[in-house]
Amino acid sequence: MLLNVMTFFLTTTISFNTMAQSTDASISGKVVDQNGVAIPGASVVVRNESNGFRAVVSTNKDGLYNLIQLPLGKPYTVTVSFIGYPKQVKSDFALNQGDNIVANFKMQESNTNLDDVVVSANS
Repeated sequence: MLLNVMTFFLTTTISFNTMAQSTDASISGKVVDQNGVAIPGASVVVRNESNGFRAVVSTNKDGLYNLIQLPLGKPYTVTVSFIGYPKQVKSDFALNQGDNIVANFKMQESNTNLDDVVVSANS
């Protein structure tokens, strides 16, 4: 009886483990300014252009980001944006089983100035 229970448990565990496998594909990197200083809070958007899958994350205090267990496929595009910097795009990434693609970004400050600021209020 004990042998039957153990056999059932092992068989069930092995079956669930094979069905619950993840893709183990990820995209990570670091976002820095033109001086190499980390940019915390930058928005990172990863998009699979063929199926529309999209994931968004912000960089941490060290400028790092990490998106894990992404669906396999291609082409992926990574877009980074932050206030005061023009957005940057890197594209044509292909994710295969076990891939960890590193996409680092060096942002250049924008020289765009605001012409007018209009503030209005109702009383």
